[in-house]
Amino acid sequence: MENKNFQKRKLKNFFTTAKLSQNYHRLIVYFSLFFMAVISLYLFYIIRSLSYAVSAVIIDDPAGANLIFYNIKSLVVMTSLGFFIYFVFILAFVLVIEYRVAGPSKAIVTFIQELRNKNYDYVRPLRTGDELGAIMDSLVELQKDLKTQKN
Repeated sequence: MENKNFQKRKLKNFFTTAKLSQNYHRLIVYFSLFFMAVISLYLFYIIRSLSYAVSAVIIDDPAGANLIFYNIKSLVVMTSLGFFIYFVFILAFVLVIEYRVAGPSKAIVTFIQELRNKNYDYVRPLRTGDELGAIMDSLVELQKDLKTQKN
């Protein structure tokens, strides 16, 4: 049964209305970016030092130097790819948490506002498996109790 009060969540609402967890999730994303930047700078420093050391070897062993340069290039590519995958994972994690916690939080706050306004017929279902489903179930029981007390 579909309720007219139940609206599909929009992606923009995850970051604009979820004040409880918004700052923590931004902190996770910013920390991961900072972490990747620091590690990247350190790796590029090491790679540059290796390149200078290898450039001195080129005169004595050009084939060995080319092999070292190839391995350095592979290291840079794999590290960059690893950081990109890590950042995508962090973003996906934050979005899933926002979807599972922030959306139900907004629904619960709206439900409580309706109870304050003495609208005991208001229905706001959560998706099955939402993290805050137990809280909403308790609020629905409270709503039933308030409705019977009203009558």
